Amino acid sequence: MVRKNHPVIVLLGPTGSGKSSVAIKLSEQLPIEIICMDSMQVYSELSIGNTAPSEKEREKVAHHLFGSVSIRNEYSSVHWLHDALQVIKEIHGRGNIPVFVGGTGLYFQILTEGISEVPKTPKDLRHRLDQRCDEKGLSSLYNLLARLDPDAARMVHYNDRQRVQRFLEIRILTGRSVVDLWALGRKSPIEYPILTLGLSAPRAILRRRIRDRLNEMLCSGWLDEVIELGKNGLRHAVEKRGPLGYQILFRMLDGDFPLFNEAIERIDIATRRYAKRQMTWFQNISEIEWVHLQDDLGYNLEQIFAVVLEFIKNESYIH
Repeated sequence: MVRKNHPVIVLLGPTGSGKSSVAIKLSEQLPIEIICMDSMQVYSELSIGNTAPSEKEREKVAHHLFGSVSIRNEYSSVHWLHDALQVIKEIHGRGNIPVFVGGTGLYFQILTEGISEVPKTPKDLRHRLDQRCDEKGLSSLYNLLARLDPDAARMVHYNDRQRVQRFLEIRILTGRSVVDLWALGRKSPIEYPILTLGLSAPRAILRRRIRDRLNEMLCSGWLDEVIELGKNGLRHAVEKRGPLGYQILFRMLDGDFPLFNEAIERIDIATRRYAKRQMTWFQNISEIEWVHLQDDLGYNLEQIFAVVLEFIKNESYIH
């Protein structure tokens, strides 16, 4: 058996679709290692609220880039791409298959299409946008981005201040969309064959999964995690990154919501809206091979294994 190419597998889908559990099942049949493709799960301080891999899951299969950076530090998509490419080489060097797991469309796009250089932001422009955000709220920046650059707005979560502001800065500086700038002369940063699998679920089942996971996170001590972040002076850093739910829980602790149940309902609604936005974005990607969840029995794992094995057979080895 002679190695021809090193395969790469991407497993994506909306939040709550069951990507991690499917990846763990794959590891029981194939020599894979999992790489984080989630812009929030890279932060070490955000564990419970971002459903970080458990110790039991990490014991079953190697996980990379999950909790790899402090939220105190700036960590852009360019940083992630650099780290991801290095991890791919290391996994291939061990004779294993890298499997990207996550739902951040921006990370998927730069992994498969690359990224070109964009201008740096002058301090005065950044200061003006910071001031506007502080005075009028992040929604003011996101609404401006949606008006000036709707393509970029669809790529980023409305609560991700770091990227909302950066995409807006690029639009103001260049008069062009960051999407157009990236497309100029770029190519995929990896030359390996890529299989992209997408997981989808009926809306009713996805909504129930999101609610069940929310309840599980709360029972696991998510509120205590948020309190500890505040005590450690990390609230501003957390809110700037925009992870779902954390900001709402901080506001609840401030007394903005008189009832705990109101905060939970707000998180549930925001998460469901985010999942819908993710699916809308993913459905525009032609190279995704979709696997559909029909009921609570789960995904057809035999179907997934068959697709993956056929891909590996065709792309990775010459018999």
